[in-house]
Amino acid sequence: MYEFNNLSSVITLSNGVGLPGVGYGTWRSPDSELTSECVTAALKAGYRHIDGAAVYRNETRVGQGIRDSGVAREKIFVTSKLWNTCRNYDKALRAFDDTLSDLGLDYLDLYLIHWPAGKNVYTDWAQQNSEAWRALEKLYRDGRVKAIGVSNFTPFYLKELFKTAQIKPMVNQIRYYAFVAAIVRRRANARDRYDYVVVVRQGGGDGKERNGDGKGSRQYRRYGGVQRQLCAVRRYGDETHAKDYADRQSGCHSV
Repeated sequence: MYEFNNLSSVITLSNGVGLPGVGYGTWRSPDSELTSECVTAALKAGYRHIDGAAVYRNETRVGQGIRDSGVAREKIFVTSKLWNTCRNYDKALRAFDDTLSDLGLDYLDLYLIHWPAGKNVYTDWAQQNSEAWRALEKLYRDGRVKAIGVSNFTPFYLKELFKTAQIKPMVNQIRYYAFVAAIVRRRANARDRYDYVVVVRQGGGDGKERNGDGKGSRQYRRYGGVQRQLCAVRRYGDETHAKDYADRQSGCHSV
């Protein structure tokens, strides 16, 4: 059983890397000083996991916030994601270089494929996903990223990816909705367990968690407890909200 004691409590990934169980998300954060200030405030408040993506178009500001925080780089877990236009081996490698340059970092802790190429959109969807994953495997082997994974992959796309993957994903980040919780429960009930950690992002665009019954973050984290491996990424629009949540973590629970 995983115990949330504080913001720096970690989940151990399949390769032994520690993933802080609560992350600070930067989706919809503007390309402005506000984002840098919020990231800095989050880290000073105790967050040790910063979740970003190239498509958020704010990674330069995120990197500045990390540097301004004064927290040592090795104590911060930084996640970014490969965007859909780069699901190609060479493009994926270049996109990773661009992300590192924008962040001002020399390595990432976690790099994800942001979305799978959809089978109803692309005739070569399986090849796109496989090629993107092959690039992430190279980055991992070269020591440029400590862990690799996917985002928004349903079991269908995971099974297809496993056919060609030499290294299995260590994380699958999903946006939380009730139907996603149902998928996780079904997979667990069927004993079809994969050796990755499920990371959930809050599902509401208005800053509120949604799980169908109006219950808050502690409840939506608990849904993933069927796999005993769940991390929550929260998003805030200002420093006060981030600090307020950090101050309440002494009451975190087991999942």
